[in-house]
Amino acid sequence: MNYYILLEDEKSFIKVLPTWLQHIGFLCTRVADIQDVNENNYVLQSGQGVTQLVTKALFDTIDTILCYPGKIDELVVILDAEELECESRKRQVLAKVNEKYMLGELPFHLEILVCNHCFETWLLGRKGLYPKELVPSESFFYPYYNHFDIENRDPEIMGVPVGVNETIGKYHFHYLHEVLRYKHIRRIDMTHNEKLVFLIEELLEESSQYKGMPIPPETGKQKRLLRTLMNIRTPEPISEEFLKVQDEYLSEEVQEKGIVDGKGLLPSPVDSRLVLWKGDITALKVDAIVNAANSALLGCFVPCHSCVDNIIHSVSGIQLRLACNSLMKEQGHEEPAGKAKITPAFNLPCKYVLHTVGPVVSGRLTETHCAQLAECYHSCLALASGQKLKSVAFCCISTGQFHFPHDRAAEVAVKSVQEFLDNDTQIERVIFNVYQEEDYEIYKKILEP
Repeated sequence: MNYYILLEDEKSFIKVLPTWLQHIGFLCTRVADIQDVNENNYVLQSGQGVTQLVTKALFDTIDTILCYPGKIDELVVILDAEELECESRKRQVLAKVNEKYMLGELPFHLEILVCNHCFETWLLGRKGLYPKELVPSESFFYPYYNHFDIENRDPEIMGVPVGVNETIGKYHFHYLHEVLRYKHIRRIDMTHNEKLVFLIEELLEESSQYKGMPIPPETGKQKRLLRTLMNIRTPEPISEEFLKVQDEYLSEEVQEKGIVDGKGLLPSPVDSRLVLWKGDITALKVDAIVNAANSALLGCFVPCHSCVDNIIHSVSGIQLRLACNSLMKEQGHEEPAGKAKITPAFNLPCKYVLHTVGPVVSGRLTETHCAQLAECYHSCLALASGQKLKSVAFCCISTGQFHFPHDRAAEVAVKSVQEFLDNDTQIERVIFNVYQEEDYEIYKKILEP
């Protein structure tokens, strides 16, 4: 649920402040800080027309929320009143809202609370989210301003001058519009498919080319659209909120697909350090998997392409391209064939990804091609060994779009790995991962004769 809380006075509220409301699915402001004398004639002095002030603030809040259907599920108004006045004030406010909007026709639930006890009861009814300990926080009242760095008192945010708390209030509805428009809140109890739609909406919103594109209702098409948007996205910064939802979603996808523990795979009868396994490399739980990258090292930008580079980036998440981009900016030139880089694996079940660029065979196969391919395996293993890793899974480097002959590639791979392991004590297991039946049969002749 996404909650919006309109708070009349924090003094009667701060004692029951739950920590979970400080982070997600929640917006809050004080009526006393909604002041724009020139346009809305809000009065700061309490005690004079207080109910009218609350009602006006509530009307403006409702009008703003109605501009963005589906963003807020429940609007909660917390009034500050003596016990004997509580029900009277509640009835007054509800009557005024019903007169203007008709309560039954509002697309969200409206709750009017009048004391600490009522708020505690309201929290208890929110699907068990009420924590055992309540922690007050003075900075709590403006959590949705954080995106605009208001906590740091930036002198100018989005062209609007911002000062201390007393002056923030008059810009409340401006920022409420910005927050609801750009969805810097999310449901705290989103289902797996709601996370999928949320991610698509966020990526469409930031895209000048695809903004406004309708989202297909079928889950399969939605997954394909998400992968497409991730594949074509350039390595630009993205919000922490997006990454949080993305990580949850991709981790759930990995769990649903199934994880294969590399430790449980049977070793080759000719070399106990080597393993042949046919399957999806992104399902392997090992210390590192190897990605057959291109020289830009930024992943495949072709939507939903079948190459291993595309698949690894799609399962890992947007952070992988960002991490690769940082490495390449620091390097200052394209990655040459035979070298390797290492990054975290992010949402993959492995710990790291080793990126290497194999040789491109555009004509006849040469010894240079073979030497470059052998260097790919050596570079990856040397990097893994230096990072104190114990298990590495290789894909079939260069045999796809780079056209290295499959049988010769397998021979180079096995020979190169065995030569390295003969002089290394750190790497304990190397898995040759194949996806096609052709490659499986080739490697089987070498490793399982």
